[in-house]
Order: sequence, then C-alpha cells, then structure tokens
Amino acid sequence: MIAVFTRNMCRLAYFFRSNRSMMRECDALADSEDSVLLPADDTRFENLPRSIIGQDDRRQIGDISLKPYRWICQLLVSGRAIPSGQFLAGTGFVVDQQHIVTAAHNLVTNNRLADIARIFVGVHGDRSDAKFGVYESRTFDVHPRYLRPRSSSDRTTYDLAVMRLDSPLPAGLMAGRFPFGKMPIKEVSLPSLNGYVAFVSGYPKDYPDHDRNRFPTPALGVQAFQYSCQSSLSVDGRMLRYPLDTTGGQSGSPIVGIQMSPSGRRESVAIGVHIEGDPRFGNVGVPFDTERFNFVINSISSLA
Repeated sequence: MIAVFTRNMCRLAYFFRSNRSMMRECDALADSEDSVLLPADDTRFENLPRSIIGQDDRRQIGDISLKPYRWICQLLVSGRAIPSGQFLAGTGFVVDQQHIVTAAHNLVTNNRLADIARIFVGVHGDRSDAKFGVYESRTFDVHPRYLRPRSSSDRTTYDLAVMRLDSPLPAGLMAGRFPFGKMPIKEVSLPSLNGYVAFVSGYPKDYPDHDRNRFPTPALGVQAFQYSCQSSLSVDGRMLRYPLDTTGGQSGSPIVGIQMSPSGRRESVAIGVHIEGDPRFGNVGVPFDTERFNFVINSISSLA
C-alpha cells in the first residue's frame, strides 16, 4: 500500500526510494501488497518491486474495448491518511452500472478509509482520455474483518471492498446494440480451482527496463496501460496462489476464468481478486467462495 507492507524478511519496503539493485530474471521479486503510493508527478518513479516469476510473461492489452478488459479500471485514491500530493494506485473492475470491486487495502491506510477514489474506465494511454470515462467514488464498503481482524490471517483472507460510483455509468453506454455490460462474478468451490487456468489483468506501475523491446511504452507519468498474464491456480487454505507476473498497482485486479454461457459461448468471469505478490509462491488472490461472494453481492445491494 502506501509503503509496501512486509510480512517476511525478504519483503521490500520503500517510500519513494529507488531500488536499483537488479536481481537475476529467474529470481522472484515481490511486493507484499500490490497497490502502490505514487507522487502527484509520478515521472519520478524508477524501478518498483515486482513479482516476476522467471521470464516476464505480461502482455500489453491491444484492444481495451474488448471484454473483459473494458471492465477493468485503474484507481487513484487519496485521503487524509495519504500524504498531500500523493495517491494510491490500484486496480478494480466494473460489476454493474454503479459499483466497482477491488482489494480493501487499496482504500485503507493506517486503518482509515480513503476519502475519494478516481476511477479510469477504459484507460490505455493518457488517463485524461479514458475510453469509457473518468468517475469518482466516496462511498466504500470494506469487509469488516479486514478492518477489525479476529486473526492474523484476516487482513489477507478478507482483503475485499466494493465502491459505489458517485454518478453511474451513462445509461447510453449501457444500452444499444453493443452495450458496455459488466464483469460477471462467479461463486466458486475452492477444490475445483486446483489446476484451473486463469489470468490476471490490471494496471502495473513499473517500467520493465530489462525488456524494452516487448514493453516499449512506459506506464509512467499520466499514462496507464493494462497488462495481462495467465497461469494455473492452486488452492492454499482459503486463498489462491499462482506463479504469474505482477507488480505494484495491480492489487484489486480480477482473477479471470472462462466458462460456457447457456448459449454455448465462452465468457469471462471474475472468480476472485488479486491482492499481493509473495516471494515464496508468486502471487496471492482472494477467491469468491460462498462467504466472500456473498459479501460482494450484499455490499452491492447495501450501497445501491
């Protein structure tokens, strides 16, 4: 989050300090939670901690208007607990005309809720030119066991939040022959996810300077680009783990699976939320099992 919180001796903490030490590409560089503090002028950023497992397999999305990429948005969050002139950058996804799902730690700093989040829907380049608009949210529902944990694992297990847009997505965007739509969220059975292939797509804030040929455009300054990476999942207790590539800014990204629709078409569904990188296992996500799925559904209803 504001500083990358550490949970073990390998964790990297920084507060606008450039880490220039380069590790071998086969090493796993990880930040514990993948939202990241940015200055108002984030051109000062250099290398951020990464969770890169072996080769960097992230791919920049080519057409942001396609499903599910158009439903995935960048969040810039500010508040009294965030230093003046700075903001948190994270990722979220549109689940209906007025609600965004994200990771709780994108909205909480020093156990205080943020004041306001700006949501860039369909940004792929200049933030001021987000394809589907820029919105604001001042109403959040964070899982109560994230705010008031009963055990040491609760801050991970319940790292979920729902945001209500101050103004809904335009009715015209949601209508017509090719409506914008929403990211379906799917209740899952945890045992069924072992070996399940899924992908995470969101807004990383690093510049992969070790591979400039594949990543020619830096995601710095006023620019933001969506990247995606795929791998198989494994279930670890109540969490998901996956050895794909992420970096700061991707907390709150949907973990996206594919299912067959009643008409026999393949469709993308969110089966969980990406919350952190881990140097031992790669990455960690919160799955939408019955309890956490119900939290999201009930939050959408209560914030309506």
